Amino acid sequence: MAWHDEIPGHRFNSYWEGWVRPSEKDTMRKSRFTGAQIIGICKRAEGGAKVEDLAREDSVSTASSYNWRSKYGGPEVNAAKRLRELENESRRLKQMIAYQALEIDALKTIVSGE
Repeated sequence: MAWHDEIPGHRFNSYWEGWVRPSEKDTMRKSRFTGAQIIGICKRAEGGAKVEDLAREDSVSTASSYNWRSKYGGPEVNAAKRLRELENESRRLKQMIAYQALEIDALKTIVSGE
């Protein structure tokens, strides 16, 4: 197996020079807050409360609060969930298009005889 071949669910470890299954530390951490909680914080901020005070009350950084406001500021919980689903679907479709483009390029190379 070449170094560039991928094994699903594994990553290449250059120290061990082999494929290893990722540990729990290697995976992304889940958010401490649910979508409903994030939208609740955003609604309170829209209601006129200071973002710094809300961030302190909810044990969140002000940067996270501002990021959440820009992302989830307007929609309700269901709309935010639908937004997240659409983002995931868009990502998946982009990956499919990239894979198909690679396949087409490989087939063109084979047909041309290179």
